[in-house]
Amino acid sequence: METGKYEKPKGEGHGVTQEQIETAKYISLQIPAPYMRIDFLRGHDGIYFTEFCFAPGGFGQFDAETDRRPGYLYLRAEIRLQNDLPGGKAFKHFARLDNG
Repeated sequence: METGKYEKPKGEGHGVTQEQIETAKYISLQIPAPYMRIDFLRGHDGIYFTEFCFAPGGFGQFDAETDRRPGYLYLRAEIRLQNDLPGGKAFKHFARLDNG
């Protein structure tokens, strides 16, 4: 999404592969939350997961029009999640390990 905020890059990037995008998508679909930023860093021999963040950084720095689209996407994801849970989608990575 073009926001006008990041027109001048801070450094030269190397992009990501389709496999890396699919890995992030897979991780995202395993999390029972409508939004989760998944951060990676590139090392000399690959990419490494660094953190999960439940809120986008700097979200208050955009105008109303630019802020509207992520809000719309969040609501769509929330609806999808609400449909997944009663439909029986199991988020096995978040199941309790003990029954006590």
